[in-house]
Amino acid sequence: MAATKPSDTFLGLTSSGWEFVSRDKVTTAASVNFTGLDTNYDYELTGDDIRPSAGASIHLRYGTGATPTWQTSNYEGQCGRFLTTTSGSDPITSAAYINLNHGGASWSANAADGGSLELLLHDPNTAVKTMCAWSCRSHVNTSARYDIFYGAARWDSATAVTAFQLYPSTGTLNGNFTLYRRKVTA
Repeated sequence: MAATKPSDTFLGLTSSGWEFVSRDKVTTAASVNFTGLDTNYDYELTGDDIRPSAGASIHLRYGTGATPTWQTSNYEGQCGRFLTTTSGSDPITSAAYINLNHGGASWSANAADGGSLELLLHDPNTAVKTMCAWSCRSHVNTSARYDIFYGAARWDSATAVTAFQLYPSTGTLNGNFTLYRRKVTA
Protein backbone atom coordinates (compact mmCIF):
# COMPACT_ATOMS: atom_id res chain seq x y z
CA MET A 1 0.00 0.00 0.00
CA ALA A 2 1.41 3.38 -0.96
CA ALA A 3 1.59 6.07 1.69
CA THR A 4 0.20 9.49 0.87
CA LYS A 5 1.24 12.81 2.32
CA PRO A 6 -1.58 14.76 3.98
CA SER A 7 -2.09 18.24 2.56
CA ASP A 8 -0.70 21.21 4.47
CA THR A 9 -4.28 22.45 4.86
CA PHE A 10 -5.24 19.21 6.58
CA LEU A 11 -2.31 19.54 8.96
CA GLY A 12 -3.07 23.19 9.69
CA LEU A 13 0.45 24.33 8.75
CA THR A 14 0.94 28.04 8.17
CA SER A 15 4.71 28.09 7.63
CA SER A 16 6.55 27.34 4.42
CA GLY A 17 9.36 25.58 6.32
CA TRP A 18 13.09 26.22 6.46
CA GLU A 19 14.73 28.44 3.87
CA PHE A 20 18.42 28.65 3.05
CA VAL A 21 20.25 31.78 4.29
CA SER A 22 23.99 31.15 3.80
CA ARG A 23 26.78 28.61 3.63
CA ASP A 24 30.31 29.37 4.78
CA LYS A 25 33.47 27.30 4.70
CA VAL A 26 35.93 28.66 7.24
CA THR A 27 39.62 27.91 7.58
CA THR A 28 41.70 29.09 10.53
CA ALA A 29 39.06 31.62 11.62
CA ALA A 30 39.16 33.18 15.08
CA SER A 31 35.34 33.10 15.02
CA VAL A 32 32.38 32.47 12.75
CA ASN A 33 29.81 35.28 12.90
CA PHE A 34 26.19 35.20 11.74
CA THR A 35 24.68 38.70 11.63
CA GLY A 36 21.48 40.39 10.47
CA LEU A 37 19.02 38.07 12.23
CA ASP A 38 15.46 39.16 11.40
CA THR A 39 12.50 39.44 13.76
CA ASN A 40 9.92 36.62 13.72
CA TYR A 41 12.26 33.89 12.47
CA ASP A 42 13.73 30.79 14.10
CA TYR A 43 17.27 30.00 12.93
CA GLU A 44 18.98 26.66 12.48
CA LEU A 45 22.71 26.29 11.98
CA THR A 46 24.23 23.04 10.79
CA GLY A 47 27.93 22.40 10.66
CA ASP A 48 30.19 19.61 9.49
CA ASP A 49 33.93 18.88 9.42
CA ILE A 50 34.28 21.20 12.44
CA ARG A 51 37.81 21.19 13.85
CA PRO A 52 39.56 23.69 16.09
CA SER A 53 43.28 24.16 15.32
CA ALA A 54 44.06 22.67 18.73
CA GLY A 55 41.88 20.51 20.96
CA ALA A 56 39.44 23.11 22.29
CA SER A 57 35.94 23.82 23.51
CA ILE A 58 33.58 25.56 21.12
CA HIS A 59 31.70 28.54 22.52
CA LEU A 60 28.55 30.40 21.48
CA ARG A 61 27.63 33.96 22.30
CA TYR A 62 25.00 36.42 21.12
CA GLY A 63 25.37 39.89 19.64
CA THR A 64 23.06 42.88 19.88
CA GLY A 65 22.67 45.97 17.73
CA ALA A 66 23.77 46.64 14.17
CA THR A 67 27.53 46.44 14.85
CA PRO A 68 27.03 43.95 16.83
CA THR A 69 28.12 44.14 20.47
CA TRP A 70 29.03 40.62 21.66
CA GLN A 71 27.44 39.81 25.01
CA THR A 72 29.83 38.33 27.59
CA SER A 73 27.67 37.56 30.62
CA ASN A 74 24.37 36.13 31.90
CA TYR A 75 24.15 32.88 29.93
CA GLU A 76 22.50 29.96 31.69
CA GLY A 77 21.46 26.44 30.82
CA GLN A 78 22.63 22.83 30.84
CA CYS A 79 25.07 20.89 28.67
CA GLY A 80 25.27 17.11 28.64
CA ARG A 81 27.69 14.54 27.29
CA PHE A 82 27.22 10.97 26.22
CA LEU A 83 30.22 8.75 25.74
CA THR A 84 30.36 5.00 25.21
CA THR A 85 31.08 4.35 28.89
CA THR A 86 30.09 7.55 30.69
CA SER A 87 27.61 10.38 30.64
CA GLY A 88 27.06 13.55 32.63
CA SER A 89 25.92 17.14 32.56
CA ASP A 90 27.22 20.57 33.48
CA PRO A 91 25.21 23.64 34.47
CA ILE A 92 25.81 26.92 32.64
CA THR A 93 25.26 29.68 35.22
CA SER A 94 26.00 33.40 34.74
CA ALA A 95 28.60 32.39 32.20
CA ALA A 96 30.45 34.59 29.71
CA TYR A 97 29.42 32.24 26.86
CA ILE A 98 27.52 29.03 26.15
CA ASN A 99 29.92 26.08 26.10
CA LEU A 100 28.73 23.68 23.38
CA ASN A 101 30.63 20.78 24.92
CA HIS A 102 30.61 19.21 28.37
CA GLY A 103 33.08 20.18 31.07
CA GLY A 104 36.71 19.49 30.28
CA ALA A 105 35.97 17.63 27.04
CA SER A 106 37.31 19.21 23.86
CA TRP A 107 36.80 18.86 20.12
CA SER A 108 39.55 17.05 18.24
CA ALA A 109 41.90 19.02 15.98
CA ASN A 110 42.80 15.92 13.95
CA ALA A 111 41.98 16.43 10.25
CA ALA A 112 40.26 13.03 10.14
CA ASP A 113 38.04 13.78 13.13
CA GLY A 114 35.76 16.61 11.93
CA GLY A 115 32.72 17.00 14.17
CA SER A 116 29.15 18.04 13.40
CA LEU A 117 26.71 20.51 14.93
CA GLU A 118 23.01 21.32 14.86
CA LEU A 119 21.99 24.52 16.66
CA LEU A 120 18.48 25.96 16.91
CA LEU A 121 17.80 29.57 17.99
CA HIS A 122 14.20 30.35 18.86
CA ASP A 123 13.16 33.75 17.39
CA PRO A 124 16.27 35.55 18.70
CA ASN A 125 15.51 39.07 17.42
CA THR A 126 12.67 39.77 19.85
CA ALA A 127 12.84 41.40 23.25
CA VAL A 128 12.62 38.13 25.19
CA LYS A 129 15.25 35.88 26.73
CA THR A 130 16.75 34.11 23.69
CA MET A 131 16.66 30.32 23.93
CA CYS A 132 18.79 27.84 22.01
CA ALA A 133 19.19 24.08 21.85
CA TRP A 134 21.98 22.04 20.27
CA SER A 135 23.47 18.66 19.62
CA CYS A 136 26.91 17.91 18.29
CA ARG A 137 29.31 15.07 17.76
CA SER A 138 33.07 15.09 17.97
CA HIS A 139 35.19 12.07 17.15
CA VAL A 140 38.36 11.62 19.14
CA ASN A 141 40.47 9.30 17.02
CA THR A 142 43.26 8.77 19.55
CA SER A 143 40.89 6.95 21.90
CA ALA A 144 38.56 5.55 19.19
CA ARG A 145 35.45 7.10 20.70
CA TYR A 146 32.66 9.51 19.85
CA ASP A 147 31.60 12.30 22.16
CA ILE A 148 27.99 13.44 21.81
CA PHE A 149 27.16 16.79 23.36
CA TYR A 150 23.65 18.22 23.77
CA GLY A 151 22.09 21.05 25.67
CA ALA A 152 19.78 24.00 26.01
CA ALA A 153 20.56 27.49 27.23
CA ARG A 154 19.40 31.07 27.16
CA TRP A 155 20.78 34.55 27.49
CA ASP A 156 19.19 36.05 30.60
CA SER A 157 18.28 39.41 29.08
CA ALA A 158 15.12 40.67 27.41
CA THR A 159 17.09 42.26 24.57
CA ALA A 160 16.78 41.48 20.86
CA VAL A 161 19.62 39.32 19.53
CA THR A 162 20.76 40.36 16.03
CA ALA A 163 23.78 38.03 15.67
CA PHE A 164 25.51 34.99 17.07
CA GLN A 165 29.10 33.83 17.07
CA LEU A 166 30.94 30.50 17.38
CA TYR A 167 34.57 30.53 18.49
CA PRO A 168 37.09 28.09 19.97
CA SER A 169 38.40 28.44 23.52
CA THR A 170 41.90 28.49 22.04
CA GLY A 171 43.35 28.68 18.54
CA THR A 172 41.23 28.94 15.39
CA LEU A 173 38.25 27.15 13.85
CA ASN A 174 37.75 25.19 10.61
CA GLY A 175 34.47 23.85 9.24
CA ASN A 176 31.47 24.16 6.95
CA PHE A 177 28.43 26.01 8.29
CA THR A 178 24.96 26.37 6.77
CA LEU A 179 22.33 28.74 8.17
CA TYR A 180 18.57 28.34 7.63
CA ARG A 181 15.57 30.28 8.89
CA ARG A 182 11.86 29.61 9.35
CA LYS A 183 9.11 32.21 9.68
CA VAL A 184 7.42 32.22 13.07
CA THR A 185 3.67 32.76 12.83
CA ALA A 186 1.45 33.92 15.65
